Amino acid sequence: MNRVISIDFSHLLHRSVFANLKMIEETPSFLSHVMLGSIISIMKKFDVKNDPADVIIATDCSRKNNWRTKFYLEGKEGFPEYSEETYKGNRAKSMKVPWDEIYTSTGKLLKALEESTDIKVISHENAEADDVIYTASKEYERSIIVSSDKDFHQLISENVKQYDPLKKKFVKIEEDQKRLLQKHILTGQSRKDNIFPCRKKLGPKTAEKLIEYLDSHLEADEELRNRYKFNEKLIDLSKVPVEIYDEIKREINKDQRNFSTNNLLDFFRENGLRKITEEIDLFSIKKSNSLF
Repeated sequence: MNRVISIDFSHLLHRSVFANLKMIEETPSFLSHVMLGSIISIMKKFDVKNDPADVIIATDCSRKNNWRTKFYLEGKEGFPEYSEETYKGNRAKSMKVPWDEIYTSTGKLLKALEESTDIKVISHENAEADDVIYTASKEYERSIIVSSDKDFHQLISENVKQYDPLKKKFVKIEEDQKRLLQKHILTGQSRKDNIFPCRKKLGPKTAEKLIEYLDSHLEADEELRNRYKFNEKLIDLSKVPVEIYDEIKREINKDQRNFSTNNLLDFFRENGLRKITEEIDLFSIKKSNSLF
C-alpha cells in the first residue's frame, strides 16, 4: 500500500467533545456516534473504497510516559523560567466535561476498530500521536494527515498533505519549510506547551533576522545554542528517538486485516449505532498499490 490517511485521534476527540458538549454531558456515549461519523466522512472524502489507502488512527501515550516529558524534565536545568514548569503542563481539562466516561467510551470504540476493521489503530507507550503520524509520513509514498494542528506544517511537501477538518480544506504553506521550522524553534510554542523563546522577547521579526546567519549565531552564543537545541528536540518531529521510530514503523508495516462483519454489527447494536451499519463495508479496505 503506497497511500496512507493518518487521523490525529486526540484532535478529533477534543473537536468532537467541544462541538457537542451539551449532548455529551448528558450522554457521554454519544461521542462514539460523533467520532465514528467523522471517521466515516474522512474515509469517504478520500475515497478509500475506490482508491484504497491504509487508514491509521494515531493515539497519544499518557503524558507522564511521553519521551518528551522525560527529556523536558532532564533538559530544562539551567533555564530559570522552566524551573516550575512541566511539558504541556498548562493544558488543563475542563472539569465540566465527563472525561472518565468519555475515555471509557472512546476506548471501546478504538478496541472495536482495531479488532474488527482494517483500520490501523497505532500507539506507542512512550510517544505522541505526532510521532506515529511523522513515522507514517516517512514510510508511505503518499500521505494525508487529517488534523488542524500546526505542528504538522513542518511535514507538508509534494508527497505529504495536511487536511484541516475544521476549515475543510488542505493546508497551504507559502514559507520555506526549513525557515518555518527554524522560526518555530527560535520563538518557542504557545504557553500551553511551556516551550519558551530562545531569548527573552524573541518574536517572529527577530527570528527572521537570526535565521539569515543562524549557524554563526548558534556557534557564537552558547546559551542561544543550548536553548535552540532544547526547543528543537521538542518541536522538530524528526527528532523522535530512533528506537521509538523503529517500533512504530514495525506496527505500521504489519499487514493487519481484521474486518469482521459480525463483530462490528454486535458493537454497533450494543452502542446504539444502528444507522452506521449502512456504512459497514467501508471498514473493509482492499489492498492496492495505487497512488493518489
